[in-house]
Amino acid sequence: MMRFMGILVFLATMFTAVDVSAQPTTLPWNPGSNVTQVVSFSGSFVLTSDIWTSSGDGIVINASNVTLDLNGFSVYASGVACTPATRGNSCTGTGTRAGIRINGSYVTVKNGRVWGWNGDGINVSQATGNGTGITLQNLQVHDNNNNGIYAGVAANTRGQIVLDNVIANNNGGNGILGVGVTGSKVAAVGNNGQGINLFGALTDSYAGYNKSTGILSNGGSLSDDVAIGNGDGFNVNGAALNLTALSNLNNGVNSGQGSILNSASDGNAAGFALNPSTCYLFVETYGNTVTPLTGGAGATGSSPNCLF
Repeated sequence: MMRFMGILVFLATMFTAVDVSAQPTTLPWNPGSNVTQVVSFSGSFVLTSDIWTSSGDGIVINASNVTLDLNGFSVYASGVACTPATRGNSCTGTGTRAGIRINGSYVTVKNGRVWGWNGDGINVSQATGNGTGITLQNLQVHDNNNNGIYAGVAANTRGQIVLDNVIANNNGGNGILGVGVTGSKVAAVGNNGQGINLFGALTDSYAGYNKSTGILSNGGSLSDDVAIGNGDGFNVNGAALNLTALSNLNNGVNSGQGSILNSASDGNAAGFALNPSTCYLFVETYGNTVTPLTGGAGATGSSPNCLF
C-alpha cells in the first residue's frame, strides 16, 4: 500500500510540473488575411505556414523576450526581382517594407527564409536597448531590394546582435550591415553592396561575389574567414587571423589599422594594401596581377610594427 501511495505521489508531482503555458503560440494570427503579423507580448511563437503580405511589413516584433521559430517556412513578398551579375546583382523595386522588423530586445528569430521585400529582409535598427540580446539563427535572407539584414550603425549597438549560421544572398544593398553584429558561420553571396559590414567578431564565415567589399571589420576581430570574387576581399580595421582572399577584383586584403596574421592572398589585383602602421606576420601573396603587397613597413611577409 505504501509503495502504491508513493507511486501516486510521484505521478502527481510529474503532472504538476508540466507547464502548459510554455507551449509556443502559433502564427499567423489570422491565416489567409495577408496582413502584418504583430507580436506585442513576450513568449515563444512558431509559424505554421508561410507569411505573405500585400502591404506593410511581414512580422513586427514589438515585445521583448520573444522567440520566433519560422519552422522552415518563409516570410515573403512579391514585386522585387533581383537578377544575379558577375559581382552583385540588379534589383527592381523600391520601398521600406521589411520582412521581419524587430523593435524589442532579447529576441531570437530562427529556422526559415525571408525574401522578396522592397526594403530590408530583417530590420533590427530600432530595437530597444540598442539591440541587446538579439539572435538570428539558421536563416536565409535573400532577394530583398535593400539590405538582407540591417542592424543599425549607431556605435552603442556594438556586439549586441549575434548571427549564427545565417546566409544573406542576392540582396540589392548589403548582405549584412550593422556595427552591433557578431557572427559565426555566416555567408554573404552576390549582394549588390558589401557582403558583411560589422563591428564585432566574425569567425568561420564566407563572402563571395559581392559588388563591393566582401567583409568589412570596423574594429572587431576576424578569424578563419574567406573572401572570393568580391570588389575588395577584406577591409580590416582590427585584428585578423587566418584570412584567405582569392580572385577579388581589387585588393585581397585592405587594412586601415590593426594586425593581420597568418593570411594568404591569391589572384587579386593587389594582394595586401596595408596602412604603414599595420602589424602583419606570416602573410603570403602569390598570383596577384598588380602587386603583392603595398604599404606596411616592407614588402616581405612580416613587419616590425608588431608589439609581440
